[in-house]
Amino acid sequence: MKVAIVVHQFLPRYTTGTERYAYTLARGLQQRGLSVALFSGEDDGESLLAEDDYSVDGLPVHRLTRHRSLEPDPIRSEYASALTAAAFDRFLEAERPDTYFGGQDLAGP
Repeated sequence: MKVAIVVHQFLPRYTTGTERYAYTLARGLQQRGLSVALFSGEDDGESLLAEDDYSVDGLPVHRLTRHRSLEPDPIRSEYASALTAAAFDRFLEAERPDTYFGGQDLAGP
């Protein structure tokens, strides 16, 4: 079984509660033999729009970095972002998870 975990931002740059919870959940599922992939977002204040893949302790992470200035309504983009939705659709198409867990909004940070 393949599980996707969605988190608004992730390790190693962000290390607070939600990130640690998502990491612990992902590692626990992986240790039980499940395949796990994470989708995260961030606004680093510099990049306009980028997607990249990296890993943390063997956990594959797909990260969308987007600058809020790209959004027609930056405030609304906190909970409704066409850019994030399109990136998440691509992630789902590529990963084909059986299920996913989302602890926070997909819209990003």
